Amino acid sequence: MLPYHDDLEQVADSGSDFEDDISTDADTYLKLSVPKGFSDGLPVFLKNLDIEVRMLELCKKLLPTILSQRELNLLKDRKVLLGGDMLVSQASDVFQLKKAFKSGSLDLKIKADYPNSRELKSHLANGSLTKSLLTVSIRGKLAVGEGDKVAIFDVGQIIGQPSAAPITADKTNVKPLSRNIVRFEIVHLIFNPLQDHYLAVAGYGDCQVLTLNSRGEVTDRLAIELALQGAYIRRVEWVSGSQVQLMVVTNMFVKIYDLSQDNISPLHYFTVADDVIVDATLVPSSMGKLVLLVLSEGGLLYRLNIVLAGDVGAKTLTDTVLVKDAVSMHKGLSLYFSSTYRLIFVSHQDGTTFIGRLDADSSSVTELSYVCEEDQDGKSKPAGLYRGESL
Repeated sequence: MLPYHDDLEQVADSGSDFEDDISTDADTYLKLSVPKGFSDGLPVFLKNLDIEVRMLELCKKLLPTILSQRELNLLKDRKVLLGGDMLVSQASDVFQLKKAFKSGSLDLKIKADYPNSRELKSHLANGSLTKSLLTVSIRGKLAVGEGDKVAIFDVGQIIGQPSAAPITADKTNVKPLSRNIVRFEIVHLIFNPLQDHYLAVAGYGDCQVLTLNSRGEVTDRLAIELALQGAYIRRVEWVSGSQVQLMVVTNMFVKIYDLSQDNISPLHYFTVADDVIVDATLVPSSMGKLVLLVLSEGGLLYRLNIVLAGDVGAKTLTDTVLVKDAVSMHKGLSLYFSSTYRLIFVSHQDGTTFIGRLDADSSSVTELSYVCEEDQDGKSKPAGLYRGESL
């Protein structure tokens, strides 16, 4: 109100009788409408109403609907036609090579033996686990799993100045911002897309969240108490749209933690009866809900509607996604959901992979295509893809 009153006085000094009348009327109106007692008590009144929190809650409730409508509009331009086999095409001009590093520039081999080393090697050998040792943050930090250490690099420094021809570099040109020991062999690591100073690092049976500062140094670390009881970690994933919620997928259960509250007791704990879990993903649904999809070793695709903020506790999944036109249910290998195209990619241990479109409530796959490639004789065969990812 004060800036508005000052503006009125400046207008009055201009010498216009008409503007004087306006200023006087407006000033009188403000004095009559807003008594001084009410004006003095207004900040306390607004604080008691907690308007900021109420507005944030309203925005959180409206956001899923707005995003869903936006995705529907975008999907009209991103419609992927499914049905029949989809042939894999290979191209070398998708990316432009800026710098090539010699083998050994990044030391990814483990130099120490940890309690689960033998079991991990066995799972890596038979393909039930694969390492994912590189992740890039939105602000240009590259995290690399080097055995039992996490090395943080600056992507800009690695790429260097633009050049007309690719440059071959060696280890002497790669200087990490920091190198941090975690005391277990690293299998997965991933930055939080919303808060990229949070880095989740997982091994065979351990998981930590590292906090990085702007210089790429670790300032804090939080160990997740998983209570594995014979299980092992298959994958970790940050919950879409959350700064603090982390999903840990093991062969026996799926747990979702809110790390702002607890690193011991998860918000959600999911299992499947008489089967082994190979992968899981979260699919955004309407009204702020999510659909958890879990792929079992038996090839079944389980589903459950969840609300992250409520309905907490342990649950056994029983409902499955109906996969129409599926040739047969092979042993599951990996599961990926593309939020851009709202398609699922399901890979099996026999090399078959299908891309499917989910219906509105993710209860069935309405369309699908199997991913194939041509062999040396020009005949179609399963592409043998391990896992899908978006770029």
